[in-house]
Amino acid sequence: MLAAIYRWESGFQMEEMVTPRLGPGEALIQVHSCGICASDIKFVHSLALARDANGHVLGHEFSGTVAEVGPDVASLAVGDKVAVEPVWACGSCYECRRARPQHCSRQRVLGFSRPGAYAQYVAAPAVSVYPLPAGLPLESAALAEPLACALHAVELSEAGPGDTAAVIGMGSLGLLMLQLFKMRGVAVAGLGTQPQRLQLARELGADEVIDVRSGDPVAKVRAWSGGRGVDVVIDAVGRAEIVAQAIRMGAVGATVVLFGIPDVDGAVAVPHKAFIGGERRLIGSNATHFLLPRALALLSLGRVQVAPLITHRYGLDRLGQAITSLERREGGAIKVLIQPSQGK
Repeated sequence: MLAAIYRWESGFQMEEMVTPRLGPGEALIQVHSCGICASDIKFVHSLALARDANGHVLGHEFSGTVAEVGPDVASLAVGDKVAVEPVWACGSCYECRRARPQHCSRQRVLGFSRPGAYAQYVAAPAVSVYPLPAGLPLESAALAEPLACALHAVELSEAGPGDTAAVIGMGSLGLLMLQLFKMRGVAVAGLGTQPQRLQLARELGADEVIDVRSGDPVAKVRAWSGGRGVDVVIDAVGRAEIVAQAIRMGAVGATVVLFGIPDVDGAVAVPHKAFIGGERRLIGSNATHFLLPRALALLSLGRVQVAPLITHRYGLDRLGQAITSLERREGGAIKVLIQPSQGK
């Protein structure tokens, strides 16, 4: 099969590799669509991470069709259209025993510790492979993994009817989060820099959109919320200076959820008195927390719209170009899919 293998000296290279052989309890998935995640881009630009990724097949947001199942797999059949939870937990370590499997000390992550979906085929444990609800397109299902990540972040916020929220960053995750907030009866403001994305945020239900280039975003959020600040802020960007802004946007008792992944791990400046005096909470949110089945249900029911987010599709042989397109936001790129059936 063909796969885009990452070489830290030269980037992604199309190479022939052996189609995965199935182990016990596994299924072979023919990849239909794989979304490019910000974490993949950070691997490309971080020398330390790039060396860790050297020789790996990245890609973990994907959908496809079951091509083969192991003899001990009864939950799937060849031809099933599926999405895959990319994180697998051991079930027996300290974190797993305390219902925190997302932090399993022996976890395996597809696209990082196991070959991922920038390839024609992927092998995955059958227990992590979910048949799609009837009628759900494979393209849409490729966004089930990021939707599950967004769902976890929104649920951590504990926002409910009558609350207000601000989502900083109108990339694909931010646009998913604002829809989830609207489902919960929350008034939400979307903050970003790109007029096209802000317009889409409005079309997807944002009560307010704020161009952060046009003035102080903290003042704008507070003005929109009647001067008190919002009940929830989510940072979906991942830059250190945004953390202090997010805290100052929050009302008394606000929850600030840090979701965006920083380029470099380092310290952030917290407005100490505002944080303590307002009894605000600061929470980190990481990955799906195994919410993929619920994400698929939301997509199937039409509660969350993902088709407007999918702006570009590339063949596997154009992965490098696809990442550049997303980084530069060429042609209004929001969610870029890799589809191995295209190209070579």
